[in-house]
Amino acid sequence: MTYVTRVKTPSLIEIGDNDARIPYPQGQQLYRALLMLGVPTEFVHYPREGHTVREPRHKAFRDDGPAGVVRPLGALRRSPRALARDGAAGALRRLARIRLEYGGDAAARKLALLRAIDRADLGAARRVVALHETLCFLRAYPDDARVLRAVERMLARFDRRRDLARHRDDAREQRIAGTAIRFRFFHAMARWLTARWPAHLAVEWKAFEQADLLERLLPVLVHFAETRRSTRSTCRCASGCGA
Repeated sequence: MTYVTRVKTPSLIEIGDNDARIPYPQGQQLYRALLMLGVPTEFVHYPREGHTVREPRHKAFRDDGPAGVVRPLGALRRSPRALARDGAAGALRRLARIRLEYGGDAAARKLALLRAIDRADLGAARRVVALHETLCFLRAYPDDARVLRAVERMLARFDRRRDLARHRDDAREQRIAGTAIRFRFFHAMARWLTARWPAHLAVEWKAFEQADLLERLLPVLVHFAETRRSTRSTCRCASGCGA
């Protein structure tokens, strides 16, 4: 801590609960001091570990996590193309990790990671869903206008992502544009949806409950000329959507 004001290099601090050489509070103090000085810094806490990481899960995390953190922290001036070579999946993990960080160079780091991920193939449905959730968070809480523009641009064309198209079935029910949503909408919302996107809606008749009750009540709600239609054709006529 004596020479902490001289630190300029982006840093990664790893520390275990039971580290006998470097007490855990000292690691926290160093981390906070570097942040206050504006030095890009990441802090990784290993439960139950001493000075050396021994648990297999923690070793795996070091290979997949902090090792991936060191590269962007030590290369904040690298181009988006160089970040992309580090792997879109790693960039996504780093973006999720720093999404709650604001101030300093946080916005620039997020923009670099967003550019690296934008047109990259994430390779798995869970990563596509994680990206969408992170983008929605950053849309609600952007660092600045630049981050907001980048996020809105990615969300506007999210339904055209190649990885989403490949995993569309696995990503259903995640409320992502371009994927199927099966939901029992209330009447007001159903009318609002059919007025705007009738061609994209359908009634799941096989899952319909109390169809006999609908047959009795529907004639009360429609014009007399439509009472001779079947229930399905009446719904198609009234809403304009396919059955």
